[in-house]
Amino acid sequence: MTALSVAVLSVWVGVTLLAWAYGLGLLAALTTLQAGAMAAGAWLAFGARRPGRTGPYDAIAAGILLASAALYVVPSAIVGHNASGSVGVGVGLVIGALLHRSAGRRLDQSMLGALCLHAISAGLVLGVVYTGMPSLGLSLGVAIVAHKLPAGYALARALRDHGRSTMPVALPACAVGLTSLPIAMAAGPLLIPHGLLFGLAGGLFVAVGAAFFVHLPWQRRARAATLGRVGVGALVVAGLDIALKLHG
Repeated sequence: MTALSVAVLSVWVGVTLLAWAYGLGLLAALTTLQAGAMAAGAWLAFGARRPGRTGPYDAIAAGILLASAALYVVPSAIVGHNASGSVGVGVGLVIGALLHRSAGRRLDQSMLGALCLHAISAGLVLGVVYTGMPSLGLSLGVAIVAHKLPAGYALARALRDHGRSTMPVALPACAVGLTSLPIAMAAGPLLIPHGLLFGLAGGLFVAVGAAFFVHLPWQRRARAATLGRVGVGALVVAGLDIALKLHG
């Protein structure tokens, strides 16, 4: 898996540079930002407690994951295409649950699969609609980092807890760019409804956040502290969202 991750990362660098040369600077910047946010999250996971033990930052990350899904990911999937977006969210949730079950409830495998599918489905749509995207401003940058950074952290923690290298984080981190940039350069149409794919990406992301949330310590003595830290994570995202709206 490490060799595959290195190969994917190398291809992603080449495709991103080619996209910049092709004049797709905005899309290349967006995909680079989200990849960098996931990598930063994975790096932060090394500061958490040793593998196999849940630390306080895990609950905070879970709160950030769920809040960013509620404030950014799911609304972006539904607004503008209510029916197909809602169906996509439902399908994504079901696929995420099936992945978790088929992986024998191994959090590392189910999260890796769900985040890769999330990135691929979102990248397919971004490659087609990139011309209508806003400039890479503060609000869009925060929205990207708010859900990609904790996702990278959660996946890296799950991988470390199962004694695996964190290099596979590169797979979902690069997947958005590896799907969106070639489509944008080819300027090809997408026959699948955009809302369905955005909804699928949103549902899969919610499934990842829910799986990480469920694996937090919920013993009676730890329950209050866990809920409090989840709440802190959610309040961080909500506070950023409010601040950005006031600033805008």
